Parts: sequence; C-alpha cells; structure tokens
Amino acid sequence: MTMSPAESKKQQSFFIVYFKVLVVVLFLTLLVPGYLLLIKPERSVYQQNKALFAENERDLTQKNARLLEYKKVLMSYKNISPDDQEKIAEVLPYDPSEANLYVNFSSLAEAVGAQVEGISVQLGEGSAGQRSEEELIQEKSASAGQATNGQLKTALANFELSGISYTKTKELLNLIENNLRILDVKSFKFAPAEGNLSLVMQVYYLK
Repeated sequence: MTMSPAESKKQQSFFIVYFKVLVVVLFLTLLVPGYLLLIKPERSVYQQNKALFAENERDLTQKNARLLEYKKVLMSYKNISPDDQEKIAEVLPYDPSEANLYVNFSSLAEAVGAQVEGISVQLGEGSAGQRSEEELIQEKSASAGQATNGQLKTALANFELSGISYTKTKELLNLIENNLRILDVKSFKFAPAEGNLSLVMQVYYLK
C-alpha cells in the first residue's frame, strides 16, 4: 500500500523525534555513570586536598609564630638554670642524628597507622649570597650578647611515608605540632591515589 506524501512526511517527523530522544537518552546513559565513576571522585579528592592545604597553611602560620617565641627563649639559653637547660636539651638534642629522627618520626607515623619508607637529612648550609636562618639566629644571639653553651643549628629532614590517607595526614600534622621535639614543617606533597606523603621539615639541635 502506497502512503500519501502527507503520511510519509508525518512518519519521517516521527522517526526524527524518536531519533533525537534516543540520542538524548544515550547521552544521559553515558554521562551519569561517567560522572559518578570519574568526575565525582576526582572532585571529592580535590575538595579534600583544597581543605587540607588551607587548614595546613593556617597551621604553618601558627607554628611559625610559635617558633619565633621558641627562638627568643633559646637566645637566652645560657642564662637559665641547669635544670631548665636539661629540659631544653630534651627538645633540642645535641646532634641531628638521623637514627633518632627516624625513631621519633616512626612513632608518630605508627600512631596514625602509616609507614616511614625513607628519611634523609641535610644540614643547613645556606646558599651563596644568602645567609641561612641558622646564621641569622647566631648573629642575633651575638649582637644581643647572649652567647649560649651550644650553638643553635638547623637541618632539613625529608620523610617519605606510605599507607596514609587524608584523615591520617591531618592526624599526623597535629601530632607533629604537639611533638616534644621541635619539627617545623616547610612543605609537603600528598598523593591520595597512591596513599603517599612526602614531608620536608626543619629540625633544630644544639652543637
């Protein structure tokens, strides 16, 4: 049976509308799982990292303020009693021992369920044309006429950790902040997908 031109045109319009609906349904079918499987998890990780960076930036600002107070106390180290000197020696050991740092930091990592994969220590030398923080501290001490029994030295310690998450990273940074030994976090790199964290910290000791 032959269709009239009007019927044929009507049928074509129906197929065009049906095809458009099918394309939209297919697009949504692919888009929704793609969003749930790929975009949403990455966005969640990004938001977590953004919050972590902002929080740790505030923490670092507070710790730097505390360190300034610590350094003022250390400048007058010679003038305090022997008992107080022993207490300070607990916070500032007389060497940047890599083994002692490893033991100290491993205990912090174990407290949050992470593992220390490696540690390296670089003594603060300062770069050409630029004095290190250690030299500036010693200069201030000398100018104030407050020489100490031990000179304040600095070193950079790089720690590599595994088996760590966003929550564990927050807990670890809180433990570092409240640790007996002064550990000044200079930078960190958190890789949530691999569960790895790299921490660069400035440590202080007397020599």
